[in-house]
Parts: sequence; structure tokens; C-alpha cells
Amino acid sequence: MNVSRRVFLGAGVAVVAAAAYSGANFVMRTDDDIIIGVLRAVFPDMDMSEQDLTTFAHEFLEHDKYTIEKYAAALKGLRVTGPIVFEEWFRDSMPRRVAYLLEQYEREVCTKFIMSTNFLDTYAQNKPGLKYRHYFDPYDYPGSNPLARFPADVNEMKML
Repeated sequence: MNVSRRVFLGAGVAVVAAAAYSGANFVMRTDDDIIIGVLRAVFPDMDMSEQDLTTFAHEFLEHDKYTIEKYAAALKGLRVTGPIVFEEWFRDSMPRRVAYLLEQYEREVCTKFIMSTNFLDTYAQNKPGLKYRHYFDPYDYPGSNPLARFPADVNEMKML
């Protein structure tokens, strides 16, 4: 098949322009977008307002600086690759260390998200109305564990 130089160059320019456009959308992602993308990938049928998701993402970035520093390489990868990184075939093709870091970062985000929302009361039981409560941090807000059940009388508590 003979292809003229003009057709070949035109097709090449179109491919490069499409790649640059889609690449620019991935590269310009903010850290908030990355956290929301992780949550949407892990919980695809989650029904939560964008405002609550954005608030959680912002507070996660504000309060959990250690996690951000620890997984800086994974965040760079997420910023560049975008949503394709959540595809199983893509995960299988990346180096094991990078895949491990991404999984650990997802686990950190999801754990804080579950503890910061009414997830266990609603989403896990297929009820509507997933809401953001406050950012879960046992060091900043002691006793904020939604799973804890305390007796009404402090004297009833037993020492372990």
C-alpha cells in the first residue's frame, strides 16, 4: 500500500495532537482529582456529592502530609497516567514496586474515607445518602472512631 508523504504527515500530526490533548488532561490533574479518582475507581457506584468528595480530598491533603510524602512517586504516576492506571491490564504490566505503592496509597485513601464518612452505615448496606462527616484522624480528634461503642457509664468499662 502506497501512502503519500502528505497523508502520512497529516496522520502523524493528528495522532500527535490527539496524544498531546489527552496527555495535557492527565498531566494537569490536581491532587484533589487524583484522590477523587481513586475513590471512584474503588467504589464505582458511590452516590456522594461532589462537594463532599472535594472536601474530603482537600482535608486528606491538608492533614495527611506523611502519606503524601511517602507515596510521592505513586502520585506522580497517577498524575501522568490518569484513570488508565486503574485498569487491571495496565497494573499487570507495571513494575511490582510501583503497583505495590499504588495499592498502598489506595488503601490509605480508602481507609481514611471509610472512617470519615457514614460509609459503614449506608454504602455497605446499599442505602442511599453517603455523607462526609469530618476528617478521621485519631491524633487530632481522639475518640472519633465511628466503630467504637462505649458504655453509658464509664465505670462499666473493663480493663483488658
